[in-house]
Amino acid sequence: MEQQNHCMDINDKLKQIFNNSHITSSLWINNINGKNYLLKFWEENNQKYRALIIEKMAKIAQIPTPHIELISYKDYQGELIEDYRQEHFKYISGETILYEYFLAMKHTTNFQSILPKYLLKDWLTKDEKTELIKRLNNLETIWNAVEFHFRNYQHKNKIVYNILTNLANRFAFDFLTMQRDRHAANWEIEKNRTSATLTPLFDSNRSFYFPSFNLEFHINEHYKLSDIYEELEYFLTYSERIFCAYFYNLYNRFSLTQLSNIINQIEKNINAEIPKDIKIEIMGSYEEHYEKLTEIIKRRDKKK
Repeated sequence: MEQQNHCMDINDKLKQIFNNSHITSSLWINNINGKNYLLKFWEENNQKYRALIIEKMAKIAQIPTPHIELISYKDYQGELIEDYRQEHFKYISGETILYEYFLAMKHTTNFQSILPKYLLKDWLTKDEKTELIKRLNNLETIWNAVEFHFRNYQHKNKIVYNILTNLANRFAFDFLTMQRDRHAANWEIEKNRTSATLTPLFDSNRSFYFPSFNLEFHINEHYKLSDIYEELEYFLTYSERIFCAYFYNLYNRFSLTQLSNIINQIEKNINAEIPKDIKIEIMGSYEEHYEKLTEIIKRRDKKK
């Protein structure tokens, strides 16, 4: 009964919005049973299923992620994402943190050595700024940028370590799920005057694309331009043991059989079958990707 009331409330809100507003790719719907939601419309029909799979996998991996409900209204289809934001906190995107750090440090030797001159000028075009942030969206630079942002916090070291630990785990999860949209606006930090944490995982519906997945979020500037699996080997070779163990745990936990089981569970939850061609594409991509991961892990085990 509660589920029916919830859906009726959503439909009432949708009717009001669609009858009185210009429809964009996303919009906020406030106060449905006391909660706020982001409604996003899909560019591709199969994105909704990828989003549901990632939500389920993230929960199994104990990565916080907002709940998603599928929405269909007239000719519109999308996902309703529960708002995780809290009062009395500020939310700052990775894009903002990285650009703030760049502006403070762009005249240093480090930035002068890793960035082309056209990205170091005083005024950047929109495309140049996008390229700049993309180059900076790596764990090494993010660490320095987060340290800079929280430099005046009393517990700076603990805050920075916790945020970067969670980001490193997100990198492992994104790699496993072939995420290709974790740009710097797709991760953010929640903060108040004394503390800060990484917010839940969001906007993960561009997953399971093999071989075309292309990480937006990297280890460092060098590996942004390298073979994607070479980057994983670097991560496993030079990361702390705890991060390697986390990736191996993900690899073992999400076998092909487990992914198939997750898809079956989702079909039961939504009371509908995922189209066969979409399931074949997702499972086929994951199978080829998983074979690559198996090769890397076997090769590393032989070196031990």
